[in-house]
Amino acid sequence: PVVVAAGNNGPSGVSLPGCISYVTTVGAVDSDNNRAAFSGIGDTVDIVAPGVNLYSTYPGNRYFSLSGTSQSAPIVSGIIALMKQAKPTATPLEIESALFSTALDLGNPGKDRNYGYGLVNAGAAIEAIQEIPLDSCQTINHSGTYVLTHDISTSGYCFPVYSDNVTLDGKGFTITGSGNG
Repeated sequence: PVVVAAGNNGPSGVSLPGCISYVTTVGAVDSDNNRAAFSGIGDTVDIVAPGVNLYSTYPGNRYFSLSGTSQSAPIVSGIIALMKQAKPTATPLEIESALFSTALDLGNPGKDRNYGYGLVNAGAAIEAIQEIPLDSCQTINHSGTYVLTHDISTSGYCFPVYSDNVTLDGKGFTITGSGNG
């Protein structure tokens, strides 16, 4: 997923690029898990992370306490990197699903305009991504030619086949002889 900050316009809404579909938009909360007053709100907010008074790097080889959704977005990006480390074959949809379903729901139940799905939960998201099964794993136990709906050379899907005579071509596979699975 592409992770972007919700912006610091508060009730005026989410700023670009956070208001674009197909990005993961991150808002900010304070140390009490309340929406930061500056955090952009709107239907495109997907998740929140700490963003108030975070100790951060600053030009001139210094550190300062900073606030903003630009402090929150890197937290979510880092968690996504850990999720990819835990499951390198995870798709963006799987990552978002695990990230959003494990968030601590804040505000109104379910996704809302202030907190999205809630406060990001690194440990739960990493654990959840490891539990998502490979959707296309299946046992093949018949001879024949099979055409796949995904390119198996890049999708990370697995196909346990119980036969010594299997030919893969990147778009499908052929089993000759009898499968004995």
